[in-house]
Amino acid sequence: MKKNILCLFIVLAISISCIACENCLEIEKKIGQMILVGFEGDSVGSEGYQKVYSDLKSGNVGGVIFFEKNIKDKKTLSQMTSQIAELKNKPLISIDQEGGFVQRLNEKNGSKKYPSAYKLALGNTKDAYNTYNAMSKELKEMHFNYNFGPCMDLLVNPDSIITKKERGYSSDVKTVVEFAKTFIDAHYKNGIITSLKHFPGHGSPKGDTHLGFVDASKTWNENELMPYVSLMNSNPLQTVMISHIFIDRLDSEKPAVLSAPVITGLLREKMGYNGVVITDDLDMGAIKNNYSLEEIVVGSINAGADILLFSNFKSEDADPELVKKIHKIVLRAVSDKRIPRSKIDESYRRIQELKTQL
Repeated sequence: MKKNILCLFIVLAISISCIACENCLEIEKKIGQMILVGFEGDSVGSEGYQKVYSDLKSGNVGGVIFFEKNIKDKKTLSQMTSQIAELKNKPLISIDQEGGFVQRLNEKNGSKKYPSAYKLALGNTKDAYNTYNAMSKELKEMHFNYNFGPCMDLLVNPDSIITKKERGYSSDVKTVVEFAKTFIDAHYKNGIITSLKHFPGHGSPKGDTHLGFVDASKTWNENELMPYVSLMNSNPLQTVMISHIFIDRLDSEKPAVLSAPVITGLLREKMGYNGVVITDDLDMGAIKNNYSLEEIVVGSINAGADILLFSNFKSEDADPELVKKIHKIVLRAVSDKRIPRSKIDESYRRIQELKTQL
């Protein structure tokens, strides 16, 4: 009898242990889908590429971003991206390809030169669509499925970094919507996800969030939200990218990317956006110089972000353990109830719904 009871306890303990293990594996998988990272290297043989490929294959990360430093030429790029594209879990293969100043695939590495948003908006929407159709076709040929554009920022300040680099279309809402739509439609036709950026609008402040904290409290206007209202739900391959700017009337304590009032309150609840929200690069100075990695990860998830983008860009600062650290932070925060488990489940659901459209 005692032996039977002992056996029963052992079986029960094993069963509970297995369930706990399965739950752990399940949440690890979901956390992985919320991470999109950059890497070092420019070929399938490079150590950095092998590491990120392994993380993508295992599901430790859900996506990767390519910068100009990763693109030696189109042949070696295609070798990397095609290998990633063959993975069963459909990783997000992303790039910043706006045209003009921000163009990772360019003449230096064998691509075409595309006009800036500002220059295209001086012409007509038909020509703009043709330009973006050529651009998105090229991205598709290179196995990309996610392009971080269009730039929705209104050019309301001539001293803005967005204006100076011709990244926005116009100061006029209607013009921005018309030309941004050509970008979105052309990419959608070619099966590529787009991302409206930089919510809630980065066209008015003078500073550069790549370098440090930017306060747009005195310059930002609610009119800057209007392009998003028109286009944020325009198709199933749509996401919104959150900027790092600080606007005190939206949140008196935190920049947009860490702000629940901005992401959950304004974008989701007030404006009615239900799609995937991705952060701007969390390695940029505005965030990295002012917050710890734990504050960044926990803060952005609790604010309502679904995908955390870390470029790991600067070679001297690149952290080979970054992915492990993010997983550890999120698991601990969920265990401590600093991040509700429902946040992870909701983000995973949105990301999977997005990927099913590819």
